Amino acid sequence: QACLTPARAHPYLVSFGRLRLIEQDRQTGRYALGPAALQLGLSALVQLDAMRAAEQVAEDLAGATGHAVAVAVWGSFGPTVVRMIEARQPLLVSMRAGTVMSVLGTATGRAFAAVLPVERLAQAAGAAGAAVGEPPGRQAEFSADDLEIIAAARRDVQAHGVVRAQGRPIPGINAFSAPALDHEGHAALVITALGRED
Repeated sequence: QACLTPARAHPYLVSFGRLRLIEQDRQTGRYALGPAALQLGLSALVQLDAMRAAEQVAEDLAGATGHAVAVAVWGSFGPTVVRMIEARQPLLVSMRAGTVMSVLGTATGRAFAAVLPVERLAQAAGAAGAAVGEPPGRQAEFSADDLEIIAAARRDVQAHGVVRAQGRPIPGINAFSAPALDHEGHAALVITALGRED
């Protein structure tokens, strides 16, 4: 219960109705959740299920291989690590939860680049630039070389299901990243396994 008087509750209900978070039954006058609330709930459910499933896959992969495994989602500034499982043998990498990965310079970023529209990649690159002092609201422009990196990542995912990074950006460390798609075919997250080159 909200503990609000009808006079105080009414403006909230009107606002929530305009946002389609609630709707009023014309016959009974009662309120129920609206289509926007349903969509919001479904979006949260999809993300939660993807993350829950990915955590088990990541733990199993780390346990079976002994390699470090990272789970990343697409955040405001691009690929963002949300879970990091350490390798059995010490691995000198500075990835941890909250780390934002380079879109084109890492296997994790290129796995997202393989399945996301170029416009979304450019928006994230522009937001990351704004965070370090460049003008906000701009969209990054990719060079011909950048577009070839994106095209190569798409070919790799199509042919092998993964994108790899050999000694880049960290010398002596290789990584394999696989995008995981949701029920609508959109990138939900990326799982990356990384270990020593040897």
